[in-house]
Amino acid sequence: MLRAAGFTDIGTADDPSWDTAYQEIYRQVLAVPGGRGTALAGLQGEARRRLPTAHPLRRITVTAVRPAR
Repeated sequence: MLRAAGFTDIGTADDPSWDTAYQEIYRQVLAVPGGRGTALAGLQGEARRRLPTAHPLRRITVTAVRPAR
């Protein structure tokens, strides 16, 4: 899809530690007492929604260059 859009030098990278870190951040934020209406409460809500399905996800980075026209 990137090539069809004119991108070149396409690269990908992944690291299993990214998945571990992502899940650990959510576990840690759930362990902190939070307050309603705070940014922490919002992050805790996100953690509750995302942590149950985090294990099958694979995080990658994609880089690509689109030459100037």
